[in-house]
Amino acid sequence: MSTRNSQTSSLNDSDSKRILTSYLEGGISLSELQEALYGYIAINFDLAPDQRDIHDIHLSEDIKVTVVKEHLCQMIRKYLSGGISEIEFSNWAAFIFMTPFYVPEGETEEERWQAGEGPTWEVIQQLASPSIYGELNPVTAEEYLILLSCNLY
Repeated sequence: MSTRNSQTSSLNDSDSKRILTSYLEGGISLSELQEALYGYIAINFDLAPDQRDIHDIHLSEDIKVTVVKEHLCQMIRKYLSGGISEIEFSNWAAFIFMTPFYVPEGETEEERWQAGEGPTWEVIQQLASPSIYGELNPVTAEEYLILLSCNLY
């Protein structure tokens, strides 16, 4: 346990942003994210997708990671290739959607608002809420690639 405490005491905003970015890019799993941010954020997705809980956030509100459609396209391709399961993909989307660190692209508040109303964030919300929008399957994932105008390779 002391190893974790010494790790958390040395986590700064730059480290936090790097970890959050790695998760966004699919470089680390949810369990690796939980381990890396232990003591800074409590994530309980054990009953996902029906119930997810994120609380005790002790990271700076100034940490912002820009989400662009390429992140989502990359994760859709990862799902289609079997690199992640449906629930792992849904959990990824839910964490992105539920936490204050991830923001739509744009230079101004208006541009970010418009991007947040666009297809990237709509698909993320749908993936995060399969009980509302329906379960993910390969056909739906391919439809998302078309909707987002993702390069197919």
